[in-house]
Amino acid sequence: QMLGKTYEYTIRLASDYYGPPVLRPLAGFYMYIAGNLPALQAYIDSSTPPSYGMFQVLPLMKVLAKFGFVAPDSIPDEVTQFLRIPFLFNTCTYLNVFVRDWGLPGAVVVPGLFGALSNWIYIQACRHGDIWRLVALTFTCYACICSIGTNVLVSTYTWELAFVLVVGSALTSIRSAAEPSRSHR
Repeated sequence: QMLGKTYEYTIRLASDYYGPPVLRPLAGFYMYIAGNLPALQAYIDSSTPPSYGMFQVLPLMKVLAKFGFVAPDSIPDEVTQFLRIPFLFNTCTYLNVFVRDWGLPGAVVVPGLFGALSNWIYIQACRHGDIWRLVALTFTCYACICSIGTNVLVSTYTWELAFVLVVGSALTSIRSAAEPSRSHR
C-alpha cells in the first residue's frame, strides 16, 4: 500500500514536468532514478540512529516481535520517511539498508562482505557442482542487482526464498551423503 502511494506521488510530481513534450513519458522514470542519491544523502544528513542489523533482517524481526522477543517499537520502519531533496522523496539506493543498520561505515563494509559471500558460494558451486550452491549464487546476485531499483534484501519474499534454499540444500546434502559415491570416468 505504501509503495502504491509512493508511486502515485512520483507520478503526480512527474506531471509537473515543464520540458519538451516528447520527453514527458520519461519524467517519472528520471525522477525516480535521479532522486535516489540525493535522498540517501538527505538520510545520512538526518543523523538517524542506527538499527544495528535489525533493518537487514526486518522480516525476522517482525516475527520475533509477534512472539514478544523484540519490542515492536524498536523495529525500524520498512518504508523510509519522506525526505526533502528539494521535493519530498523516500526512495534511497540499496545502500540505505546498510546505512540504516550500521551507519556510513556499513555502506562500505557490508556490501563488500555480501560480495565476498557471493564469491565464496561461486567457488563452492564450481568446486562441488552442487545445484543448490548455484541457485544460492543466483539468489545472491539477484539480491545485489535488483536491490538497486527496489530493496529486495528487506522484503519478506526474499527471506522466504532464502529459507527454501537453505532447506532444499540441507535436504539434498543429507540425501547425497547417504548415497554411495559414483566414480567418474
